[in-house]
Parts: sequence; structure tokens; C-alpha cells
Amino acid sequence: MRTHISYYQIQRFLHKWHRRIGLLLAIVFLPVALSGILINHTDDFGLADVHLNFQPLLSLYGINTPDTLQHFVTDEHTISLLKHQVFIDAHPIDLQLEHLLGAVATPTAFVLLDGQQLVLLTLEGELIERLSAIHGLPDVILNISAQQNTIWLKTPTHLLTSHDGLLSWEKTSSKFIAWSEPQTPSAALKHRLLAQYQGKGLSLERVLLDIHSGRILGHWSKYLMDFAGFGIIYLVFTGFFMWLKKYRHKKHG
Repeated sequence: MRTHISYYQIQRFLHKWHRRIGLLLAIVFLPVALSGILINHTDDFGLADVHLNFQPLLSLYGINTPDTLQHFVTDEHTISLLKHQVFIDAHPIDLQLEHLLGAVATPTAFVLLDGQQLVLLTLEGELIERLSAIHGLPDVILNISAQQNTIWLKTPTHLLTSHDGLLSWEKTSSKFIAWSEPQTPSAALKHRLLAQYQGKGLSLERVLLDIHSGRILGHWSKYLMDFAGFGIIYLVFTGFFMWLKKYRHKKHG
């Protein structure tokens, strides 16, 4: 049995989807229009000076809260590793590490244990040197300790000590050593570290520009633009079809 689709049914179908797609496109283009108006008055509203620190928004830009925080306390300083960024007293320095297994301070320098290498820093946080096995260090280092200018290293089989600024190492049998142990930072310090890591956040001007261009959706934006393009084409053709129908009806009515 052949199903006959009437001209009226086609017109009804096109008219129904004309409304639906028009509503969806209105939802798409309303943020574009509003953001465009605001961008046009960036200087008037000072949008570049307004910053957003809303975590779901930051996540869209890949600025996530790090889930790893390693924190050590010396006599007068704190040394932290948030993701790969090193902080001294909650201030970021120009140094990135994979791991922070221990951190100590001497009267003239910081010594950080990063995996199987030692990283020497000035008290201002400037890199002095990186020491590894080629400098005479053992292949496996478990922990580090310091007292004045004396540094101790713990290995799986023995202890090593240096009295000459890490130039040479000798075995020792001392058992009364306070090893560097990770600490839990206070809530206030953790908040400062996160604030330093994330910075001020995102400027409102940048967010509006990305909303206007669709870049805020990342790789999904091209599909949204595809839908908008095909939707507009559909509205043009169905709108013309419905107009032509009414025009012919009036002409012959």
C-alpha cells in the first residue's frame, strides 16, 4: 500500500521544524549578540580589568586545581611543589620539577631532592646546579637531611654525608638524623599556593571574546558553527517556501 504525502503535510512539517530550529538558533546567537555588544564597550566597562576565578570556567581552559601538593618545612622557610611548579614561602620561582621527595636548607642554599638528583638553589630561589649520578651520587636516594653545612643522604643500604658543599661523599653510621618529611600545609597557605598557581584567573574580556567566537567550547565549537550554518540555510529555504505558498494563495485567492 503506497502512502501518499500531501503538499499540506510537507508544508506542516517544514513549518514545525522552521520554528524549532529558529528557537535553537536564537539560543545559540543570543550569547553571541550579547557578548558582541559588551565587547564593543570593553574600555567603557573596563572588561580587561575584571577577572573570573570560577573553577568550572577555569576547567574549560584547562586550568584545573592540581591534585598533587608536596610540602616541606625547614627552620625558617617552606618549600612546596604544586603539580610541577616550585614555591618558596608560597612564592613561585623559576623552577619546575617532576617530584619533590625532600627539601632542606643550609645557611647559604636550599637543597631539593628530585627523584635521584639534587637541585641546589640560592636562598633567593635561583638555580645553582643539578647533581646526579655523574657527580658521584648514588643511583637510589630515599631521603635527605641537613644540619648547618652538613648534608646526609639515605640510600637503601647505607647513609652518605658531605661536609664540603656536596663536592664529595663518605659513608656514615649515624642513626640520629632528622630526615626531611612531607608536611600538610595550613588551609591559608594552601589557598595562597593555589592563588599563585592559577593567577588572577581569566579576564572577562577574553571570556567574552571566546563566547563570541565560539572558542570557549573548544573543538566542539566547529560542530556548533556547522549546526548554525545548516540551520540558517534551512530557515532561508523553508522561509522562502512558506512565503511563496502564501504569495500564491493570495494571488489566486
